[in-house]
Amino acid sequence: MTHSKIIDFVKCLLCFLIMSCNLGKEQKRKVLLESQIGTYILDTTKTSLTGYRDSFDKYKSLTITFSKDSFYLNQKVPFIFDSIGTWTVSEGGVEDWNWLYYKSNPNISTQFTEPWTTDSVFYLNSVTPQKGQVAINVIYFKKMK
Repeated sequence: MTHSKIIDFVKCLLCFLIMSCNLGKEQKRKVLLESQIGTYILDTTKTSLTGYRDSFDKYKSLTITFSKDSFYLNQKVPFIFDSIGTWTVSEGGVEDWNWLYYKSNPNISTQFTEPWTTDSVFYLNSVTPQKGQVAINVIYFKKMK
């Protein structure tokens, strides 16, 4: 085999490896996305509703539903910026986050974890509330069966 053929072979091999890694990453994201699609209910035992305790009964049935590329809450709540929008799944790395983007202002976003417990709990982190409302920094949800 000539030197140029060896170089061409190595280039092809590297391209194949890079493409394989990217396909593996995309497959992992697809599996993560599909595993998170569904409806989740507010976990009132883990979420501190400080500032909203008087409305506990109103919010205890709060749900968030994820479809392939959108989300919606079953009711508007003052401690989450909007009740509808889009979302993106993480790459599945240790410090990767999923993201919510709100329909009324896509420049405002909220990071959230993938479900990590046996009962599929995840949390919204550093949630932007509606204007003038009290923030709840961490809001937990668990998957409905």
